[in-house]
Amino acid sequence: MTRSKKVILFLALAFIVILYALANNLRQKEKERPLPVQDSKYEIPISSPIDISKWQTYRNSKYGFEVKYPTGWKIDVSKQQNLEGLYLSFLNEGTDIAGLGIFKGTISKDVLDRISPRPEVKNLVINGINMVNLSDTDYDLYFEKNDLVYYFSGTLFAQETDGEIIRMIIATFRFLE
Repeated sequence: MTRSKKVILFLALAFIVILYALANNLRQKEKERPLPVQDSKYEIPISSPIDISKWQTYRNSKYGFEVKYPTGWKIDVSKQQNLEGLYLSFLNEGTDIAGLGIFKGTISKDVLDRISPRPEVKNLVINGINMVNLSDTDYDLYFEKNDLVYYFSGTLFAQETDGEIIRMIIATFRFLE
């Protein structure tokens, strides 16, 4: 190998190492930045209007709530007898798209303290209910009432197109008076 080829190879490798170091430094600074807490009213980002007037209503008097879901969808209530709480699966053509779970506890003790690294917490208000969002999706939500934690989430089977429907299901949730 000639001397000029060695110099070019050395400069190319040095350039790659410098680029890698700069990119790594930027990633590290991004991780070190404190996570902001956002307080906002939740606005449902719907790109097309969804008519919920004919949606079905699931009502649960034991836990004191109701929620609407699309006509043609089914709700599967958890059959797990040994668990204290409730889990509802929202099914579209047999596929589990979203879930609503309820368990005894608090968000700070039974959710946040168990997640590592701790996620960014975004505080939201939906239908007058204070909720927290712990993920990048806008339908992974937790809220509390009467020593119970309620949580909505999309499942692994949810498609991107299901997001609007999941958000609308969440927007219809309300506590019974």
